[in-house]
Amino acid sequence: MESKLVGLLESLYDQLTECAIDMRELSKVFKNNYTKKRTLTQLAQDVLPFKEASLKDLLDFWMPLWKDEGRVSGRQIRLGPEALLLGFDEESVQDLYDVCKRMILLFC
Repeated sequence: MESKLVGLLESLYDQLTECAIDMRELSKVFKNNYTKKRTLTQLAQDVLPFKEASLKDLLDFWMPLWKDEGRVSGRQIRLGPEALLLGFDEESVQDLYDVCKRMILLFC
């Protein structure tokens, strides 16, 4: 019993460490780019309701939709048709941080 608990705690520690590393990487990417508006690619402009956006705008647009549809579970998001725009397979489950990294591809 005790060894099982130790194993679970070690696993949790590994997951938290990985999450912290991912957060640090994302903060570097988003530090200056998070709120700066940029022109979207033509494909993104055809799909989204705006021609310019920041990463914050994109998250503000998609997160409420994903949450309302019950597609967010912790850090995992089940993507719908927007997955193709981000370079993922439709109806695939992706890590939120990977989705945010791919959002950068939507800018010119």
